[in-house]
Amino acid sequence: MTNPDPAVYAEASDALRNAQHHHAAGNLDDAETLYRRALVLDPERSEALQLLGVLRREQGDLAESATLLDRAAQFAPESADIWLELTRTLHDLSNWPACTEAAAKTLALDADCIEADLIHATALFAVQKFEAATTAIERVVRYMPNDGGIQLFHARCLMARKLFTEAQEPAKRAATLLANSPDAQFVLGASLKRTGQNEDAEAALQRCLALVPAHHEALNELADVFIARGDTQSALACLRTSHAASPFNLDAISGLCFYTAFDPHSDAAALFDLNRAWSRRLVDAADSPAISAPAIARADDRIRIAYLAYDLLDHVTSWFLEPVLARHDHDRFHVTGYYGNETTDHVTARLGGYVESWQDISRDTIAETAARIRRDEIDIFILASFFRGKDRRVLAYRSAPVQVGYHNRVASTGFETTDYIITEPVSDPIGRVEAFYTEALVRLTNHNVYLPPPDAPTPLPPPCLKNGYVTFGSFNNHAKIGDDVIAVWARILNAVPNARLILRSSIHFGNQTTRDFYQARFVAHGVDATRLEFQGMRATRADHLSGMQEADLTLDPFPCNGGTTSCEALWMGLPLVTMESETYMGRQGASYLAKLGLTDLIAHTATEYIDIAQRLALNTDRLANLRKTMRPIVEREIFNYQQHVLELETAYNHMMNRLKTGLPPASFMVNNKNTTEIT
Repeated sequence: MTNPDPAVYAEASDALRNAQHHHAAGNLDDAETLYRRALVLDPERSEALQLLGVLRREQGDLAESATLLDRAAQFAPESADIWLELTRTLHDLSNWPACTEAAAKTLALDADCIEADLIHATALFAVQKFEAATTAIERVVRYMPNDGGIQLFHARCLMARKLFTEAQEPAKRAATLLANSPDAQFVLGASLKRTGQNEDAEAALQRCLALVPAHHEALNELADVFIARGDTQSALACLRTSHAASPFNLDAISGLCFYTAFDPHSDAAALFDLNRAWSRRLVDAADSPAISAPAIARADDRIRIAYLAYDLLDHVTSWFLEPVLARHDHDRFHVTGYYGNETTDHVTARLGGYVESWQDISRDTIAETAARIRRDEIDIFILASFFRGKDRRVLAYRSAPVQVGYHNRVASTGFETTDYIITEPVSDPIGRVEAFYTEALVRLTNHNVYLPPPDAPTPLPPPCLKNGYVTFGSFNNHAKIGDDVIAVWARILNAVPNARLILRSSIHFGNQTTRDFYQARFVAHGVDATRLEFQGMRATRADHLSGMQEADLTLDPFPCNGGTTSCEALWMGLPLVTMESETYMGRQGASYLAKLGLTDLIAHTATEYIDIAQRLALNTDRLANLRKTMRPIVEREIFNYQQHVLELETAYNHMMNRLKTGLPPASFMVNNKNTTEIT
């Protein structure tokens, strides 16, 4: 640091004093002129740099403020006041990485600076260092326990760490201290919902919405509460209101892309329009989406394929994908897997053993995942689970020359950037569904294959032989069981003397409120409550399958049929009564039954459905025979892993051949190694 001439230093000091006088009086222009004069005379005067930096922040020039304060800190690195001012400016600039550093410097010099702790916590939260943010805000809480805003931020930090129980105390304090704060009520409701306290969560979320009816986050959380209860129509109403209030907010559109398939008032066209609107929004918003690239010539001539899903752990997606990954021909295909689930388990690890490259993308942004796929020079990118709208965002980037939708879905991806979708002829009949797809349809013998657990039980005789009455079963997602379904099932129970109905759906029927909600609707149709048996979640998949044998036959919900549960029930020897409708999910039951030669169990009207269920329930000989004989037929016709992988690989070859010869994607059928174009 240079020492100015004493006379110059004195002149600079006078300018600085006069500048401070004008600054305090609100004469900012005059103050700025004098601060700058002082710095011309003494360019390294840290006090002048600091005060001009503060003034420029007040004038709205945050960039120059940060530059001036950074210079001041260089000349006076031990000044906590300067570091605090720099911290304030960086906060206002939302320059969170630099802000965390400046706040840390402030606290190193003045450990009792509560404001620095507060800004530090805010900046750490913004860069997703949630544990450090929690530590910082807890120091502030000790000094300001009755500040509702501080309590609310503390709750948000804990929520970000998924410490939902711990978040409830500060959330409750915030809601008390800030009685008219919608955000306080929202965070309280969200924390309660995540610990299963749905009734209290609903009350808090409703208080939030009473203050701000269009609070889209609260509407999304309330939709989850309604889904847990089984009130799908109320959930859809919340999601639609959320979407209207904040168009295409991720949770609302993601939920709508799934639960609209459950809605008897929506049709295939409505579901397609929703998915297409979401896809177009994503394509428009994508960071530098790539143009479709030509195939890459390789010395080994292997096709590089990649599967991606955000639920590759002990979950339904893996139960269908594992038989595929385990059987690919690695002489002809180089296989990559991308898993986006934050939680991993033994299944995640096992899946990784089947492929050449197994990559964790859970911390990637969508753009980073797309860039990763491009770097890996993937020829065919296969999205293996996209029932939720949020899981298909990577398709907007056109990361590979060929993009394919496969397996865990309820409809089209909606993307023009998705070239093909894997399906089969009953689920997507030729000539009836093309208007509801942006993709070319690839019809295999089976659109997927299910892998039961290795410790699954052997089918036992149907319990009706011992009980003297028939037991119907539903093991589906309870949100599929709407008022129309209950009305039909109630008529079946009323038509079959002494019949019982078992209802089991993951954890949900273990909840008394959910049980009461369903029981009341059955009772309203004249069903005695004692004929309903609500069951909670079983500990293992094998226990779940074993418990299915307490039923004699299963009832398929509509318009969204079962998928996994239908595979499981049929494999355990339980026949399925289904009603076909005009969506992909409305034809799942028909698809399975057609392959088993059980087309007489497919209804097209409610009256037919009731009649089929009644006749089958009274035919105990047929129930006994099906229980004894169905498993090998299911394994041959539906769980034929070798055939399915052969047909997938045949399809991938056909896709690449079209690409290499300059032909656009087009629908085709595959039967073993044979392909047939569909015109």
